[in-house]
Amino acid sequence: MKAVILAAGKGTRMRGLSNNAPKPLLPIANRPIVSLILERIRSMQIEEVAMVIGYKGEMIKEHVGDGSRYGTQVQYIWQEEQLGTGHAALLCEEFIGDDSFVLIFGDILARGDNYPAMAEMARQKDVDGVLTVFPVEDPSGGAAVEVENGRVKQIIEKPEPGSVQNAYNNAGIFVWPAEIIEELHHVELSPRGEYEFTDAILAWMDKGKHVAALELRGYWDNITDPEAAIRMNQNVLADLLPPDEQGIDEGAEVGDGAELAGSQVAAGARIGNGTRLEDSVVGRDAVIGANVTAHAAEIAPGARVGAGCKLGAHVSIAEGAVVEPGCAIGPNTSIGRNVRVGERATVTSTILLDDVQVGAGASVIHVMADYGVRIDEDDNISGSPDQAVELLNEQAE
Repeated sequence: MKAVILAAGKGTRMRGLSNNAPKPLLPIANRPIVSLILERIRSMQIEEVAMVIGYKGEMIKEHVGDGSRYGTQVQYIWQEEQLGTGHAALLCEEFIGDDSFVLIFGDILARGDNYPAMAEMARQKDVDGVLTVFPVEDPSGGAAVEVENGRVKQIIEKPEPGSVQNAYNNAGIFVWPAEIIEELHHVELSPRGEYEFTDAILAWMDKGKHVAALELRGYWDNITDPEAAIRMNQNVLADLLPPDEQGIDEGAEVGDGAELAGSQVAAGARIGNGTRLEDSVVGRDAVIGANVTAHAAEIAPGARVGAGCKLGAHVSIAEGAVVEPGCAIGPNTSIGRNVRVGERATVTSTILLDDVQVGAGASVIHVMADYGVRIDEDDNISGSPDQAVELLNEQAE
């Protein structure tokens, strides 16, 4: 089995946050989306991966390289024109050859255990493909999938509200035999001027092929916008914490009265007096000041957290970041590399990309801030779960 990742699009619904980097490189829990996808592919025992790239594709190639750090072999296929998912998959015909393949959109993530389950289902003798589905209250916003006895019966793109009785959307992760590629040769342009992979699936089913529906467990999201990115940030961190391996390296320095429960502390880390950590990870040479409290947080190597800070659940602080004393960070917050958060600032349900500067006393809630953005002292910037605030470089200048 091989894998194909479709990662050529610009990501316009990110509202400018993909102007400086392609969406597959935007971080979730301080890990690029594409890195999380490759880790999940490897969990399916897949080594050969083709990545279809276009917009800022050289940046993706530079980051992923040959894929060896993920235990994979990655080759790149350029989609010069954005002619749809069917066109992108057809570009991989030579790579696929006679092998079955996983097809994944480059902005979709689900809980990790779903991926091996999908591969296992695909190996069943009577299955001619696997289409993942996710339960939703109203499937009219995407591709509604009708399922009967575990089998896909119909796919309806953006149906009228209330017209579909069950509540499944196409989750955008598939396993197909190589033979479905032949159907792509006969797909015609859709009304929106693209070659749709869904049309090939429908033609495949019209031939009586058994496409199994796998209902995803746990979380799933299409990371199309800042709101989805912030939601997925919490889901991924909840997967990672508490750490599987716990303990304090003998090379770590732990201050008087510090309490470390269910946590992992690396060599060279320094923990201040009276600090309390629970279900957290502290990287090599990280420095945590006195009287800090943290629950389900990860502090990367070399990061610094000042005295008296409070880190809520599901917080990630990346390499080189500095959080000055008295800050409240989290829940559900990622602080990127070399970010500096000024003293007494509050950052909640937010993703700060690399090199952001947050002034002292600022309050930042439900925000996704672009690389290098500057937030002034005592600024109050607040969005909501349904409408996050995006801060772009040009807005900060």
